Amino acid sequence: MNGVTLKINHRKILAGIAGLLGEASELTSFTIALDKIDKIGKEGVLKELISKGFSSKSISTLEYLLELEGTAAEQLQSLEKLLADQQEGLEGITEMKFILSELDKTSLETVTLNFDLTLARGLHYYTGMIVEVSAPEDVKMGSIGGGGRYDDLTDTFGLKNMSGIGISFGFERIYLVMEALDLFPKSLSSAADILFANFGDAPVAVAYQFVNQLRKQGVGCELYPSEVKLKKQLAYANAKKMTKVVLIGSEELENKQFVLKNMDSGEQSAHSLSDLVKILS
Repeated sequence: MNGVTLKINHRKILAGIAGLLGEASELTSFTIALDKIDKIGKEGVLKELISKGFSSKSISTLEYLLELEGTAAEQLQSLEKLLADQQEGLEGITEMKFILSELDKTSLETVTLNFDLTLARGLHYYTGMIVEVSAPEDVKMGSIGGGGRYDDLTDTFGLKNMSGIGISFGFERIYLVMEALDLFPKSLSSAADILFANFGDAPVAVAYQFVNQLRKQGVGCELYPSEVKLKKQLAYANAKKMTKVVLIGSEELENKQFVLKNMDSGEQSAHSLSDLVKILS
């Protein structure tokens, strides 16, 4: 789906800003007001914070922060200087830089990625990254999904020491967006026929780019979600009745090759990475 916007922020950065404003103990009040900015505007947010006792100095500082412009990298660089004395805020900036660096490897060609300081929802349980997905502007549907990182939410349900990322999608909204953009296929294609094996971070970054290219050409393929023994990944491919498995490990990367395994015959063959899309599409 072209035209989707992914907004991203970090709870620790917001905590750092609250500390900079001298209102570290008022993080909840601060973020509740900030989260209303789309509805009541910047002036409305500032008035609400004034009514909650925020000082004129903190309001002036926040006004300055809300006017930061530039790319995500440029905004983070500015924040790094402003939050130099806010340890939690600096941790958030470091984590955000890592997240953005990883996202750069995924070739989000159809998605606009925006670092948005005003994204401030779910802070009662999110402990790190926060995201919100918005539909293409010409559909006028607003948010169609969102989520974030949590470190201890599962404790509430008896699952100790389990961190993760929670994401929710507005199914009906997504359906309406797809209908408005005429994105439903005339007929449904078969399930994925190709599995890209997972050999760790560096190979996965390369494999993911090929997965994206093949999907754009209508080729059904998957990337195995975690780095486990190859035997388990091949068993998954068999269970899903996939006919091909692509192997791109560190050795293959070094030789600029990939290995194609035929799941029916068991035969394997090595090919140049530059020919991967042509061979599989």
